[in-house]
Amino acid sequence: MYGYIVANVADYAPRQTSTALSAIAKLQLYNEELVTALLGQSRTHISQYTGVDMANVLSALARMGVQPTAEWAEQWVKRSVFKMRDFSSVSSWGCCLDIGFRPGFGCHMRRVQL
Repeated sequence: MYGYIVANVADYAPRQTSTALSAIAKLQLYNEELVTALLGQSRTHISQYTGVDMANVLSALARMGVQPTAEWAEQWVKRSVFKMRDFSSVSSWGCCLDIGFRPGFGCHMRRVQL
């Protein structure tokens, strides 16, 4: 499954990327190559994500203990402002803190380089 996803991730739609990250986290199937590929693709989808997609990605990262790059996190924060009415801001910002993202501060979790 990992190889198939990594080979085809460039063709994934926003919902496929967020769902794949969510499923991998829930099933505890962390694989660095796979998560890096999906997170890289998710960066291109942030502007297209629904609030639910954004919450699923953030929750998945928190579950796996993966810290996205500062660039990814800043883009997520900028886009999430427009999506807040679609999902619980408390749980989503809680996940943001769980992955160690604090604007202007360092993080203490796995770093995935894109």
